[in-house]
Amino acid sequence: MQRIIDELERKRAAAEEGGGRARIEAQHGRGKLTARERI
Repeated sequence: MQRIIDELERKRAAAEEGGGRARIEAQHGRGKLTARERI
């Protein structure tokens, strides 16, 4: 059961990251905000 909870927490953290640091930086490099930043 703990393994499932750990996996869920890992997936949630990845989702909060918004596609990964590289994608966020690329979007900022184009002068754009991420969807979470626009809200």
